[in-house]
Amino acid sequence: MTGLRNAHALRAAVTNIAGKDRVFTLLNRADRPGGLPRAAIVKALGAEPDMVVPDLGKGMTQAVNLGIPALKHVSALRRHLAPIVREITGLGAERKGRLRRLLGL
Repeated sequence: MTGLRNAHALRAAVTNIAGKDRVFTLLNRADRPGGLPRAAIVKALGAEPDMVVPDLGKGMTQAVNLGIPALKHVSALRRHLAPIVREITGLGAERKGRLRRLLGL
């Protein structure tokens, strides 16, 4: 809970400096067995996290222990990382559909 309260305070501080559109909260290993209930996390953060990556199981730990890229060992990881990468890089906002590209819009 202390880490969540610190995250809430840190988010508020960074938001004051950089602006609300520049900060997002990522909840990693959500719904992990033995982890905090989602309601407690939301209460401590003061809001829902912007993005959530579920607990992807033992495959992640095995990848670390084997020294291999987790993307090659845990197929679901790519699906959860893609929106994070788009948010950070801004690539998703620039994508246009085929029709829009054809029409030059």
